[in-house]
Amino acid sequence: MLLTRAAVRIRAFCTYPRPQRCAWCHKPLVHDFAVHEWLVKRSGTRMKSYTPDGTQVHDLIMLPQNQVLMHHSCHDTWGQTHKAKRQSLEEAIHFQSVSSIGQWYVDLWQKHKLSVPVGDFNEGLLPLDPFQWYEYLLTVI
Repeated sequence: MLLTRAAVRIRAFCTYPRPQRCAWCHKPLVHDFAVHEWLVKRSGTRMKSYTPDGTQVHDLIMLPQNQVLMHHSCHDTWGQTHKAKRQSLEEAIHFQSVSSIGQWYVDLWQKHKLSVPVGDFNEGLLPLDPFQWYEYLLTVI
């Protein structure tokens, strides 16, 4: 199911408790905001491509585990920086558990065979506690 950008924006806005704030500047969001894919970028995948298991890549990355809200101006200016990725992780774990984000990310390359940076992942350590997931995610951003 390929979601439109408008549908993704509405779902993201409704997912987070009020008041929403920008992941970059932390000021309130009212009307002018973007849904920022912070860990796996749409630009890094072809929008209509499929994984080897037949799943649309778009549907795997347009999920709350990979999205934070930002003002358009913050997103355009800072959204692609390493610092923004780190701040986005901090913002995302307020609304999604770090374990949920980590497991989603590992499933991208283990279950769906999506080509993403693997980082320092040791399968022998599973299941990971929240601190270990956090440390792992820092290796891939």
